[in-house]
Amino acid sequence: MLTNATITRIDRLGAPDAAGRPRMTAGGAVPVRCALDQISGRQRYTLGAVLEDATRVVYVERTALTAASEALPGCGDQLVIQSDAEAQAQTVTVITTGDRLGPEGLGLSHIELFVRREPA
Repeated sequence: MLTNATITRIDRLGAPDAAGRPRMTAGGAVPVRCALDQISGRQRYTLGAVLEDATRVVYVERTALTAASEALPGCGDQLVIQSDAEAQAQTVTVITTGDRLGPEGLGLSHIELFVRREPA
């Protein structure tokens, strides 16, 4: 898989605080290479309203996450991503996920993370 960015941290959605607001549990440094791309028209058509708030898609190999001792990110988790083309890292929130498993035995498995960029 061609990559153009690095996930540098994964913050997990934790238990809500006393007021019911979601809390994030800060993760440690995890340099995992990924591909950061625009959402395609086909993906928007297939997933419809689920992607309403999503602005980008991140492709990451499952083996890269497991090698970094990280569980797959889930909905609500936040990623800090450093694009190879941008000077400043960006924080994105996972809206929904999708698995893409290749033919058995070829090791072509990755996960799609549809994300929304958070204000800086």
